[in-house]
Amino acid sequence: MSQDQFVPSLEWRVQSSPRSAWPVLTFNAAVGIDLGSQTLELIPQEPAHTDGDVVVWLPSANVLAMGDLMTNGSYPVIDESSCGSLHGMIQAIERPLPFINAETAVVPGHGPIANRDDLVNFHDTLRTIEGRVQRLVAAGSSVAEILAAAPSAEFDPVWGRGYVTGTVFVRMILAGLGLTEKLR
Repeated sequence: MSQDQFVPSLEWRVQSSPRSAWPVLTFNAAVGIDLGSQTLELIPQEPAHTDGDVVVWLPSANVLAMGDLMTNGSYPVIDESSCGSLHGMIQAIERPLPFINAETAVVPGHGPIANRDDLVNFHDTLRTIEGRVQRLVAAGSSVAEILAAAPSAEFDPVWGRGYVTGTVFVRMILAGLGLTEKLR
């Protein structure tokens, strides 16, 4: 937040935030905040959407706030300028799955309130696309060949609406794998 950023896959320039917007509490391990009759659990994640991702769990209300680690009905933004990666996104989704259930309200960063099944579906979609991209990269495909193979095509009608189309999403994935310079 303290430095200007450039996101190559989206060609976004993001200005640094004013000091007054910087966090006043930072943490590298899970933190519980006592709210009196309830405890709010803040669970930091390895770089995924960005390098500062946190899952918020309110067990007494059975509410999981995923923030931009989940988008409901669209592909997520993976910010490679701050170490984001598809693999990190998948891992961040996997971590809370063991402690949520069918009645858990899952709050995404974008889209309607979801449930565990929606989160699993989002995870499985990302995992499938990741596998396809990994196979293409391992086969020595060029960036142009990977984009032409459209590894997200079957999911694009549901997840590729808006500005993060399937092609844009695959570009973000490739950038997260360090292929940024080849996307320009």
